[in-house]
Amino acid sequence: MGLAVYGLTEAFRVTGEYGFLSKAMKIFNNDMESFWDTKAGVYANTRGAEKYVYTPFDVGSVLAALNAVLWYAIPPYENPLDSGPSLARKRYIRFFENAVVLSGMQQAAHLLLVEPLYLDREPKIHFVHPSLPQPEKAGGRFGKAPVYAGEVTYDGNRWKVTDSRFKTSDAMFLATMSVILNRHQVDCFIPLNRLTARVLADSGI
Repeated sequence: MGLAVYGLTEAFRVTGEYGFLSKAMKIFNNDMESFWDTKAGVYANTRGAEKYVYTPFDVGSVLAALNAVLWYAIPPYENPLDSGPSLARKRYIRFFENAVVLSGMQQAAHLLLVEPLYLDREPKIHFVHPSLPQPEKAGGRFGKAPVYAGEVTYDGNRWKVTDSRFKTSDAMFLATMSVILNRHQVDCFIPLNRLTARVLADSGI
C-alpha cells in the first residue's frame, strides 16, 4: 500500500489529475491506517498477523508513502486534525523509531550524513539516536552511510534482527526514502521535469 500511495501521488504530480491524489489519500487515511498497530508502533504486514517482518525495502515503502502525504497532499482532508499530513507526521515519528532504530535494523549511523545546515540549528540527538553506535567511518572506503540489517521481526512483544546481512539495493532504497525532503537541498521524489519528459517520450509527442 505504501508504494501505491507514493505512485499515485507521483501520477498526480505529472498529470495534475486530482483523482490520483484523492485515491492516494483514501489508501493512506483508511486502508493503511487500518493496519496500524499502536503497541508495535508500525503497520502490520497482514491483518491479524501474529508477527511482523520488515526488510529495508518494506520500511522504505512506508516512508515513501508518509513523505508523499507530508509534502504533496492538499486540502480538503477527511479530518484536518487526524488525517493527511497531520496523521503522516505522527505516524512517521513512531514508525521510524520502532521499525528502524528500536528494531535493530539500523546498526550504525554517522552524523556526517546530516547536512551542516541542519546540525547548526538542532541538537545532535535529533539526528542520531543515542542507542546507535557511531563508527569512525560507517561504510568504510565506500563512503559514510547508515548500516542496515537485512530483516527484522516483531513477535508481538519485542523486536529481533532475523537477518543481519547488508543488502545493497534494499539499503539504498531505504536511505533514499529517509532523506530530509528540502527542495533546496535533497528531494527523494523524482524531479517533475524528468517525469514530464518521460511521459512525452512515451506518448511520441
